[in-house]
Amino acid sequence: MVTIIIPVYKTEATLDQCVRSVLADADHAAQSTDGAGRPIVAEVILVDDGSPDHAPQMCDRWARDDRRVSVIHRTNGGLSAARNTGLDAAGGEYIMFVDFDDTIETGTIAAAVSAIESATDCDMAEFPIMRTGGCHHGETLSFADDTIGSTPGANGTRLYRSMRAYWLHAKAYAHSYACNKIYRRHLFRDVRFPEGRVFEDPATLPLLLRHTRCVAVTPHGSYIYRDNPDGITSQAGSKEIASLLDADLDAWHLLQHDVPCSAGDRAAASADGKSSIPGSSHLCTATSSIDEADRAALDLYYMYIFNIQVTLCRLSAQRPTMPPPTACHRGLSPHVSPSKPSSSASSAQTAPAACSPTASPGCDGSGQTTFSFFQNRYFY
Repeated sequence: MVTIIIPVYKTEATLDQCVRSVLADADHAAQSTDGAGRPIVAEVILVDDGSPDHAPQMCDRWARDDRRVSVIHRTNGGLSAARNTGLDAAGGEYIMFVDFDDTIETGTIAAAVSAIESATDCDMAEFPIMRTGGCHHGETLSFADDTIGSTPGANGTRLYRSMRAYWLHAKAYAHSYACNKIYRRHLFRDVRFPEGRVFEDPATLPLLLRHTRCVAVTPHGSYIYRDNPDGITSQAGSKEIASLLDADLDAWHLLQHDVPCSAGDRAAASADGKSSIPGSSHLCTATSSIDEADRAALDLYYMYIFNIQVTLCRLSAQRPTMPPPTACHRGLSPHVSPSKPSSSASSAQTAPAACSPTASPGCDGSGQTTFSFFQNRYFY
């Protein structure tokens, strides 16, 4: 069974469309079978996060009219808290998330189940996102053409058994959304979304990858994201951008130092002769063993985080806290990683001059900037 968790807050304008699309796809999935030959069954959990509009009554109506739908009413705690409440109540072997103002394309549930069952050790599968509304209407998130570290699977899927390859070469850090994935429930045994912060998805995915043996990436199915002019990306200020930067620096550090090697990483390390630091992720590879493809991927990853740092600098007039590229983005030493944000003088002294408040035209503290780079990566 697949459990689909939908947090609900101030959603009366979009909730019916969202739930209708999920149930229609559940009907479609029921005509398909899983790897064991059983019809694919879905349950929908609506988590009313103390919504002050008519959405709670709409949730009750859906639960009354369709036995696959249940509703949980709770006091307001935010998106992460609502998702965590749904996880606590989930009964399915697989977990999916849908946000209240989005929809899914018919065939997505079946495609997601097919992808995650394409290998017996697959714990997570990712499917495409289509963006609607705003200036990016009709834009589809295409996964990287870089297939380094993956193997072909059934029906067009790519299988990543090295989380290092998935993170760097499939550029998982740039599409770390919770909603375009399906997960085996056991991944959440010791992981929950961080409550009380924004940009919870990039903070959570690296924690899930610690327990993931294989990720399948499929071209089938589609999560339909609706641009929200009142969402976090459109309204983000320095506080929100700082939270995003913090999540990405946590991910960088976690995936290089603190993550035990998965079975896939250990096998990959043995196969390609690269030596990982004992007890750490395969991402933390001795500098001398990093090949040119890895160096190029690390360059892109560094610049991805650095662009977020630049955006924060322009909003807040604060000096960057990342070390300069010469310190870490050209072949990471296991002893060097981007530091967490700090107000220390030493951190300020390592700031690249191009992003200092006096050298960058945007670093005026006015709070006005254009999130062109930022919005192309995060669809909140």
